[in-house]
Amino acid sequence: MIWAEVYGLITLAKQDEPSPELLARQINSSSHAEPYYMFMRRLAMEAQEPGIFLEIGCHFGCVAAHITSVGTVLTHVGIDIKTVPFSHHNSIMVYGDSIGVGDNGLQTVDTIKRIADKCGGISHVFQDSSHLYESSVKEWELYSPLVKPGGLWISDDISHAFKCPDEDKGMVDYWDELPGDKRLFNDLHVGNTMGIIRL
Repeated sequence: MIWAEVYGLITLAKQDEPSPELLARQINSSSHAEPYYMFMRRLAMEAQEPGIFLEIGCHFGCVAAHITSVGTVLTHVGIDIKTVPFSHHNSIMVYGDSIGVGDNGLQTVDTIKRIADKCGGISHVFQDSSHLYESSVKEWELYSPLVKPGGLWISDDISHAFKCPDEDKGMVDYWDELPGDKRLFNDLHVGNTMGIIRL
């Protein structure tokens, strides 16, 4: 996907009005949809080849609700350490540690690799998990090599607010250190900054 296509989808996503049915699928019972929810939906709609849309950290299920609300060749795969209170068609939940810590974490990473192999690879990744520097770096190291050329890596909450007092580095440092063709967006997530990398 080229940047012109990304910007085009963002423009369309900001104009989209979610249906009441779609809003009802949001577990957090919000009466609105963040522009980035609609952007993820647009990405799923535009997919031409089978693959997975990997969501790392999906406790409330809002992004999953939007991705799975359209007919798409993509399968939503979510990773979370907590059991999520939702179930969507064309969605697979993997419960465990996203960074491969412990037996459960190693199983999580292996499971994602197996699903990616069966489904044609990872098309896009939405990273919205711990917001901790070291965990975010590890997720990048584990999953970015599995993303197909032209796919997007989307990170939420790239701001100085996401730095623990006992950590030397935070999400801004994580983002700054990532390689590749990347951009920041301040208008997709109200009150936060999102980063997108073209892989």
